[in-house]
Amino acid sequence: MVIRSWERSYSPALSVKKGEQVETGVRDEAWPGWIWCRNDSGLGGWLPEELLSSNEGGGKAEGGGIAKTLEAFDTGELTVLAGQTVEGNKHRNGWDWCRNDSGQEGWVPSDCLKLA
Repeated sequence: MVIRSWERSYSPALSVKKGEQVETGVRDEAWPGWIWCRNDSGLGGWLPEELLSSNEGGGKAEGGGIAKTLEAFDTGELTVLAGQTVEGNKHRNGWDWCRNDSGQEGWVPSDCLKLA
């Protein structure tokens, strides 16, 4: 059950394949564990830090480096309204991957949801 409405923050969403190279940017201070990344085409999105290899040139993936994705991931968010019912099936760093009654899918902040 959606207890607080959420509107997706950006579009289009970044979708990466396993082994894809991305440029890493800033970490999200509001949502720990997420890092802004851009693909070779310049499209950006928030990826879970644990899905990124170490930067070439050293260390854990962080701003200004190059990393490879350890698995496929879609950064798409789902716009939801309070009172709506959604089905969640994945959880990462304070977000849940949900599907609405229309079949649309995307990430929703966990604090917008409660078990029905």
